[in-house]
Amino acid sequence: MSQEYRERKRAEKDNFSEREFKEKQRKYNAIIILVVFVLVVGVAVYYMLLAGNDDSDTGDDIYRPQTETLATITVRGSVEGEIVVKLYTDQAPITAQNFIDHGKNGYYDDTYFHRVSPTFMVQGGDPNTKDTNRNNDGSGGHAAKYHEGYGNPSDPDSWVIPDEFGVGLSNVKWTLSMANSGANTGGSQFFINVVDNLGLDGKHAVFGEVISGYDIVMNIANLEGNPGNDGTLNPDNPCYIDSVVISEREISV
Repeated sequence: MSQEYRERKRAEKDNFSEREFKEKQRKYNAIIILVVFVLVVGVAVYYMLLAGNDDSDTGDDIYRPQTETLATITVRGSVEGEIVVKLYTDQAPITAQNFIDHGKNGYYDDTYFHRVSPTFMVQGGDPNTKDTNRNNDGSGGHAAKYHEGYGNPSDPDSWVIPDEFGVGLSNVKWTLSMANSGANTGGSQFFINVVDNLGLDGKHAVFGEVISGYDIVMNIANLEGNPGNDGTLNPDNPCYIDSVVISEREISV
């Protein structure tokens, strides 16, 4: 075998090795490009999905149901039926929540409307009306929970709520308002205005309005009984609160 032949074979082998290396290098580069491409696309898709689920988006295509709080007052006795009130949980949150808590824990059950007048209002929510002593009607009741600075935390009978006069709220006909014996003394008693009582503004906190059962309210207001000093009556044949049921209703905006 001549020297020339051996050198020619060696050169062919070297050329083949160089082509093989370049081919491997080309495939390797293609794989790197593909991996980078997949990563870029994946990151882009991830952020697109994240943006689509962002709750801070205020677009009209996102539906967020809003609700309002209702209280259904079922009454029995001399007047029977249901009174439904919408509670102003946004404008009078403390007062409305106090009513809600009392309603849920049954505090109002078996009490009666002890103060009525067809030219003024109907008032209830006093636990003293559960006993047989009618002379203490209107003097009982306390807040559903302790509020810092109002009453003694260890004495529930002293609990009261601070006055809460929501902007734009007034003691107009059919509104639900907080009874009290002076500033920041609201406990459990409430009343429904059956006429406009604007003179009570700034003294009694409005926290809801009747939305159905107007005839039931007026039937209570027209009950006959023993007159008080202010012209209201303590009914001879009372109308009792059987239950107060709190519920949420979705509203359209």
